[in-house]
Formats: sequence, structure tokens, C-alpha cells
Amino acid sequence: MAGAKTVSTEKQKGHIKRSLAGTTFLTFEHIAHLSLVLIVAGLVGVGAIELLQAWAGNSASWLSGISSLGASMMPAPSTTPMNAVYLAAALLVLTPLMLVLGMRTRAEWAKRQGYTARLAYKAPIYTALGVAAAIAVCSLIAMVSAALTAVAIIGMQSINFATMFINNFAPALLMFAIFIAVKWYIYMLAKGKDMGRQFNALLGAAALIVAAVLFVSSIAALRDTSLQIVPSSPCYKGLCDGTNYNTLFKY
Repeated sequence: MAGAKTVSTEKQKGHIKRSLAGTTFLTFEHIAHLSLVLIVAGLVGVGAIELLQAWAGNSASWLSGISSLGASMMPAPSTTPMNAVYLAAALLVLTPLMLVLGMRTRAEWAKRQGYTARLAYKAPIYTALGVAAAIAVCSLIAMVSAALTAVAIIGMQSINFATMFINNFAPALLMFAIFIAVKWYIYMLAKGKDMGRQFNALLGAAALIVAAVLFVSSIAALRDTSLQIVPSSPCYKGLCDGTNYNTLFKY
């Protein structure tokens, strides 16, 4: 009897070992999927804020800082319409990747007995949970700050509270709502309840809708601007050897 039990235990261990073989790449996919959930959620929030401010007639752009940071790498104008195009492109590329990785990781978890009890599974989940919670808390702080500012300046003349709401309170509220939803999804994942199919479908649909509206809005905005080709060096019209040319489009 003791020998039979030993053989049975060894067979069980061997089965678990085989099922966990090759989990290094699965861990990479797991981390990539959670990272993309956070990134896509953030891009959806930023895109919705861009649309809100554009429809409100606000020329300020939440992406102007990102645009100026990447100006040295991208030979494109850092204007709000082009920011919207970049943002739509990012959503169109990253959203399908997030959905595919989500389907792959869920399928692999079902095949690999014992993987969900490993540190390689739990550590990325709790890290992503901390990031989502931190963003939600920062958004809540921004909301409270905007509300307190509005209370402090009540009675002052020439204060446009609608502009304050659109520029300060509404963006923070939107980001807070998005990352509370992300936090809930990751928390349920940590508790062993996989709601990934439903959550990824909702986030993916929101991302594609925001990308489509951003692209349509950018087309309308670009049609309203004048496009001029401005030479920025003697290489314009082929007047140099081609080593330092830079033809810019100015909007």
C-alpha cells in the first residue's frame, strides 16, 4: 500500500511538473497582458479627455507634454489634431494585442494546473493592482483639489466655473472611474475570479470607439487648418547632399 501511494504521489508530481513546463513565456505574456490593460485604460481616459476638451472649445491639450517630449523622435507637428491621430493609432495597435494576450493567458491557465498558485502569477497581479490603485488615488486627490479650489474662489469675478470643471474636475473624475474599474478587475483576478473575457471586451470596445471618434475629429480639425510646406534647410528642392534635410509640415 505504501509503495502504491508513493508511485501515485510521484505520478502526480510528474504531471504537475510537465504542466508547468514552459511557464517562463506564459509569465512574460501574463505581465504583458496586465501592462497593456493599464496602458490601454490610460489611453482611453486621455483620449476621452482630449475629446471632451476639444468639444468644449479648449485649445489646451493633455498630450502636449507627451508630444513635445517625443518631438525629437517623431518628425511631426505637435498640434492637437496630430496628437489625436497618434493616440488613435496607439489604441488601434495595442487594443487587439491586449485582447489576444488575454485570450492566450486564460487558455494557458486552464491547461497548467498549479500555475495560479505560483509567485510568477501572483506578483504581476499585485503589482498591477498597486499601480491601478495609485492612479485612482491620485485622480481622487485631483478631484478633491479641484472641488476645494472651486469653493475657495466662489464670489470672485471673472471666474469661469464651467472651464474649471472641464479642465480640472472632469478629467480627474473620468480617470478615477476608469482605474477603479481596472482595479476591480485585477482585484477579482487576485481573488481567483477571472472576469477577463467580459472586462477585456468592454475595455476593447471603449478603446475602439474612442479611437474612431478621435480619428474622425482629427480629420475635421485638419480640414479646418491650412497646410503649408515650409523648407527648413537648403536641402529643400534638392540643394544639398541629402545628409541633413528636414521638410516639415506646418499647421
